[in-house]
Amino acid sequence: MSTEFYNPAQRGQTRSTWRDENHLRGILLRLMTDNPISEKEDLESLYVKKILQSKELTKEAIRRCFANDFVMIVKSNIPLKKMKKNNKRPRAQIVKELGDRIRQTVLLDLVMPNDKKLRDCTGTECGKFSSAFAKLKDKVGRRIVGKVLSESEVRNIIFK
Repeated sequence: MSTEFYNPAQRGQTRSTWRDENHLRGILLRLMTDNPISEKEDLESLYVKKILQSKELTKEAIRRCFANDFVMIVKSNIPLKKMKKNNKRPRAQIVKELGDRIRQTVLLDLVMPNDKKLRDCTGTECGKFSSAFAKLKDKVGRRIVGKVLSESEVRNIIFK
């Protein structure tokens, strides 16, 4: 066996796949050998066509693609969010938590469904959003919320 192709410490498997025409690398090597003046796009087209002709090669190509992408994601140290399991919390608890979060925010800076901040909406517009904000309609009318009410007044009206 020639030492040029055999280096068990580094490339034993790699070298064998280059010579195997039933392997993805071997197919590409054969296509490049048979079509030496072809452009990259033409070779890619021939390569994909050849792989799609065989279910086993297609599965192998998908496995290789997954393995390469998996390794690249792991090496890149992208922070991955932990997937939450099915959330079985009661609806009332979820609503309470959302209410607590809203109470901690500045209500006048909330962006409403009409893409305006609450402080820039009129009372009439607030009546169209939800029952909580509809309470502002009675207090403000056609005037602008931010000019009529302070943050604490809005908080008292919405959360009472």
